Amino acid sequence: MVNTIAIQIGFGFCTFLSVPCLIMYFTLLLFHLYLAWLGYGTYDYYLKQRDMQRAKRRQQQSATVELTHRVAV
Repeated sequence: MVNTIAIQIGFGFCTFLSVPCLIMYFTLLLFHLYLAWLGYGTYDYYLKQRDMQRAKRRQQQSATVELTHRVAV
């Protein structure tokens, strides 16, 4: 009786740890399938994301400079 309870607790603990790991692996698998569908590698994807963020930041900075210039003039 005590032995079966210990086994059930062990299985419960393993399940408790395994489910989040399974979700993370499944998410990673979906991400890489998406990248394969786009024709990108992981590194290519992150380079593209970085370039897009830099372009967005430059656009925001130029808008701020333009607004500052208008106020100063």
